[in-house]
Amino acid sequence: MAYDVPELSGCVHWVGARDRDRRLFDGLIPLPQGTTYNCYLVRGASKTALVDTVNPGFEPEMEARIRRLVPLEDIDYVNWRPTDEDMKRVEEIGMALAAKVKGRAG
Repeated sequence: MAYDVPELSGCVHWVGARDRDRRLFDGLIPLPQGTTYNCYLVRGASKTALVDTVNPGFEPEMEARIRRLVPLEDIDYVNWRPTDEDMKRVEEIGMALAAKVKGRAG
């Protein structure tokens, strides 16, 4: 499947994912149209960074969007900051992506 990759500025693209099936945020806030998991690919003159990742299960969509712009191996930095306990799996996704990007773990 070909995913759209919106350009936010000349060097920043949205490479996140859409979750149309999620109906509640933190079990409290209704999400009648679902939600998005926002992450961004930032390309500078000599380096490329991925800022944030997606929720579990949406990695293939994120990676497909990234690959429309650059090979994973061309990403120099992966930056994410899980802040909630339920974000532990997101941290694992970030670590796994970092390993794919540079062919090493950690």
